[in-house]
Amino acid sequence: MTAVFRFNAVPLALCWLALPLAGQTVCEVDWTLDETLRIGSLDGNDALEYVQDLAVNPESGEVYVPQYFRGEVMVFSQSGDLLRHIGQEGSGPGDFEAGPMVVTWTDGELWVADRFRAQSFDAGGRPVDFVSFDVPVLHEGSLFRPEAPLADGSFWARRSLTPVRDGNYSRLTLRRYGRDGSPLDTIAQLDVSRVRFKTAGGFGDHPLWSTSVGARGLGDVVTGDRSAVVLVDEPSGAGPTSFFSLMRISITGDTLLNRAIPFEPVPVTDEEREWWFREFAAVMAGDYTVGRPRYRQLGEAARNRARRDAAELLWLPEHYPPVRRVLAGTDGTIWLLREFRLLAEIDRWEVYDQGGSLIGRLDLRAGRDPTTPWISSQRLLQASVDEVWTTSMDDLEVPYIHRFQVDRGCQMN
Repeated sequence: MTAVFRFNAVPLALCWLALPLAGQTVCEVDWTLDETLRIGSLDGNDALEYVQDLAVNPESGEVYVPQYFRGEVMVFSQSGDLLRHIGQEGSGPGDFEAGPMVVTWTDGELWVADRFRAQSFDAGGRPVDFVSFDVPVLHEGSLFRPEAPLADGSFWARRSLTPVRDGNYSRLTLRRYGRDGSPLDTIAQLDVSRVRFKTAGGFGDHPLWSTSVGARGLGDVVTGDRSAVVLVDEPSGAGPTSFFSLMRISITGDTLLNRAIPFEPVPVTDEEREWWFREFAAVMAGDYTVGRPRYRQLGEAARNRARRDAAELLWLPEHYPPVRRVLAGTDGTIWLLREFRLLAEIDRWEVYDQGGSLIGRLDLRAGRDPTTPWISSQRLLQASVDEVWTTSMDDLEVPYIHRFQVDRGCQMN
């Protein structure tokens, strides 16, 4: 059975609100996070480049951090000491052909996905296995490559959107594949017509939905046991109270959870509209990436043309999408990044249990990414009710990794 629905794209002031569940003590105090580890430095041997992902070995506590531009994975102890490096640029066993991007610890092995293939390593960093396939889905303008195995041995695939002008970017699928790239099943079909818009060079991401799983198909939504994905359906209703559906779908397409979550729509104010149009034009024109060697540099005439085009391309709804990002917790919880708190620069996260009941809420002082101001400079990478991992960037654009212990104030039964 395949789930079919409209998809609303989804992405620590540390205040949690716990609601009563059956057999659970009600916590009416603020929950806080205590930082227990910080990794990174300006120029030490633990200095990091842009951090996209991390994985933690549950037995040793070792932390694996892919470094795309260096072509390696850095391995840190549970106390934050650099232990070793895994891989190098190359095409041999254990090498990375185009830079590692995603890491997943599952069944005692570390799986690392670069742009072309996925490889596994044992706890000591020795290569064990690899999977490589390229599966084009032309009518979606997409190319799928392996990311990490699922609970049944099939593979979750990472989507790359290709510049096919006739591709249908309004409807995308989440699929699982065999080791050889054979399509096994469609987990869900996602209507992402509002996520993508046509540009002179192909298609682009709408900033309000730029963290959409539908647009990229990243593994944030895969549950910790690798048996299901968590998603959010399109809002319904009108007036002061509307609803969106919180869903968990098995990797074979069976709906395991479908719960209506009420919310009060947050309007996009006139002041915020001015901000969005101004900043969107600046990003489209490359104003934030001038002089940065890893970004395409536009001439002044091209920048002015892109700025004019941006005014015609961008449209804004009356209300913000209620959910920007879904993150599957390592313990079965579901983490939802809610509406933009644009001028306050706050990311509001809500945490739900496996039955779809709200158990926590927190505000993350997010800051803004130096090249894309609607993306947070502090991002949540991994989470459970006991521990969360984030990455941040300081004023010098030096990245850091943070581990926080959750102090719930009172214990849940």
